[in-house]
Amino acid sequence: VRRQYGIADYIVDFYCPRLKLAIEVDGDSHYTRKGKKHDIKRDEFIQNKGIKILRIPTIEVYANLDGVIEYLAQKFKERQDYW
Repeated sequence: VRRQYGIADYIVDFYCPRLKLAIEVDGDSHYTRKGKKHDIKRDEFIQNKGIKILRIPTIEVYANLDGVIEYLAQKFKERQDYW
């Protein structure tokens, strides 16, 4: 898993190239009108490259790290089974 990985003009927080899986940890800026609009455009571009995007709110990382880790482990397994 790579951190701050560039995909064309966009940077994802984390990326697993083998599974074509991107993880975004969304802070406050992602919930503004401008942030949402940017994310829609960005996600569409990245998904058109065959990359699945997982979005996790920052608050969840702080409040429920164990749950986030379990969620990610499950999603990694599903993606691995997919490939």
